[in-house]
Amino acid sequence: TISLATAVFDEPLRLDLLTRVVNWQRANWRLPANPSKNRAMVRGGGKKPYRQKGTGNARAGSNRSPLWKGGGKAHGPVKRSFAFGLQKKVRRLALRVALSARMREGKVTVVQDAKIPDHKTRTYAAIHTKFGWEHTLFITEPEMDPNFRLASRNVPNLDVRTPLGCTVYGVLRRRELVLTLAAVKHLHKLLLRSDDPN
Repeated sequence: TISLATAVFDEPLRLDLLTRVVNWQRANWRLPANPSKNRAMVRGGGKKPYRQKGTGNARAGSNRSPLWKGGGKAHGPVKRSFAFGLQKKVRRLALRVALSARMREGKVTVVQDAKIPDHKTRTYAAIHTKFGWEHTLFITEPEMDPNFRLASRNVPNLDVRTPLGCTVYGVLRRRELVLTLAAVKHLHKLLLRSDDPN
């Protein structure tokens, strides 16, 4: 038997917080396009290609202009970060809201531990099928069992994380949430800053 903290598993639904944190996570993961070279970065082009007047051509000051073949790219992609900051207390509250939402749906299962005798996928798949899990996030102990990690990594629609790897996006991405006893205690400690669930 384990007591689940009301502050972790019974928070009211806050869609605004969930949206903010999911956008924050996805922005941190986002990668920019490969940067292109503008006319200042392209090699060459220091000399005026021909005189200003009298040739009949349009005037040109460099053969590395964006108008020319081999010239720089005008307004091309640049190296940048899409990440932005978000307060830790907001992130912790949003994770509590996400866990509470799954709890209200009746989609949370607590198991004794995440240990299996061997690293065969069929060993874990049999347990997975027995409980009827289909689209699952499994939160293990802080130190994941090597056999469990190897056996579960080839099972479709399953994410396996330690408590530190539990995120709002990860909880919302899967329909079912499975926690070990150690994971529940660790989440209490992370989200309440206390070992006491009361």
